[in-house]
Amino acid sequence: LLISDVYIKPKFRDRGYGTYLITEVIRNRWKLDGYKNTVYLVVMYDKLVYFYGKIGFKSLNEPNGNFSGAMVLSINSLKVSA
Repeated sequence: LLISDVYIKPKFRDRGYGTYLITEVIRNRWKLDGYKNTVYLVVMYDKLVYFYGKIGFKSLNEPNGNFSGAMVLSINSLKVSA
């Protein structure tokens, strides 16, 4: 699964559209695959860490403790209900 360049225009933000879009894409992929698999992503902007965190993604830190931008969603941590 590759999700790239998702953008919600400012006038439509804070209405749940982005969260719905991302969670539905993940759910649909899991349904098509017939199983849930771990989802990884790379956050391009720091402010998106909070957004993806609300969905259930967790930050992956480098061995030195610095955040690399990588995040992971395990199969049981999707937070938003259908």
